[in-house]
Amino acid sequence: MLDSDRNQIGIVLQNVVNNAIKYSRPGGRGTIGSLRRQDRVDVWVQDEGVGMTAGQVSALFLPEPRVTHPGTAGEKGSGLGLLVCHDFVERNGGHLSVSSEPGKGTRLTVTLHTS
Repeated sequence: MLDSDRNQIGIVLQNVVNNAIKYSRPGGRGTIGSLRRQDRVDVWVQDEGVGMTAGQVSALFLPEPRVTHPGTAGEKGSGLGLLVCHDFVERNGGHLSVSSEPGKGTRLTVTLHTS
């Protein structure tokens, strides 16, 4: 059983999936997966989208300045989604990690502790 607020984690997963769709090219593929270990569960969303530079990744969870990038179909965002997700995951004793490479996509992993 997860030691977390299901509503908050549901919002996190919904946002992460929406971002994967927003930043994927038409016809691109995405993967959602999970792995349960003794004391935690990792849930990840991976896309083959536009990806991010190391500098963009390191700025994702900084409160200011908020920099947004349009999605592949010109979708707009506030730049707050992942910041809120990071906060929700941390409040639930977990960790949100991001790995990305420009032109190759992004993988976001949510790690939560189990009881």
